[in-house]
Amino acid sequence: MEGSGDPPDPPDETVDDKMDLTYSEGASHGKCNSNGPLEASRVRIYPESAKGPYTVFFRKIDRPLNLLLISTELNQKFKTVKEIKQVELRKIRVTMSDRNEANKVVVLPRFKGLYRVYIPSAEVEIDGVVYDEVISPEEVVKIGKGKFTNPQLPMISVLESERLAMREEIASNEISFKPSNAMRVTFAGTALPEYLCKNGALLKVRLYSPKIMLCRKCGRLGHTSKYCTLKPGCGQCGGNHDVAACEEASTSIQKCLLCMEPHGSMMNCRNY
Repeated sequence: MEGSGDPPDPPDETVDDKMDLTYSEGASHGKCNSNGPLEASRVRIYPESAKGPYTVFFRKIDRPLNLLLISTELNQKFKTVKEIKQVELRKIRVTMSDRNEANKVVVLPRFKGLYRVYIPSAEVEIDGVVYDEVISPEEVVKIGKGKFTNPQLPMISVLESERLAMREEIASNEISFKPSNAMRVTFAGTALPEYLCKNGALLKVRLYSPKIMLCRKCGRLGHTSKYCTLKPGCGQCGGNHDVAACEEASTSIQKCLLCMEPHGSMMNCRNY
């Protein structure tokens, strides 16, 4: 919260949010998964190599966050709770000193369906990009490993992978995506390995640079509409209302909410 002196919290990124990050390495990549969307049920946990303190976040779903209830439940069940703090209206941060207890908080049945309880992705995993037209994302997850050039470092697991796509304009106002030779690969831990190892073959790993999250509700950067707490913003006229209710939709020139200049594409925005 402003004025608290605390470092900023990591963005609220879920597996679903990751699937919406459509650009990588400055080359306009997008998601392309022929087998349907990735499973969003994967629970992030702190690995043995993680160093504390260990942070877990509670996020509002439908009901308001009950700080007293959460504090009572956690302190009754766990001995290593160091701090429980409401950092935003819809978000509570729990800090613990024990890794195993922090991992148990995420899967507590008591809060399932009531709140979204999660460990930030930046604390436990890292994304890279590999280029190969033949290998499938399913193969990467099944038999791939992250390999470091330092022989003293053990190989690390692959948690997730998906084929990215190239964005191309097929008409003045139409955009399509076609499969590329790039794959996003999520590795366990916070250190990016130099190679992806598959049956002894090594593929160079580059850092994945995701598209900045853009909220379709308010037009601001850094979050998605699913977790937006701000007032709506009209992407047509720039007013404080939903674009579906805009009375100038058919007459006004589309106005960017980030810079308030007349353009419709984020790629043309000086603030993007």
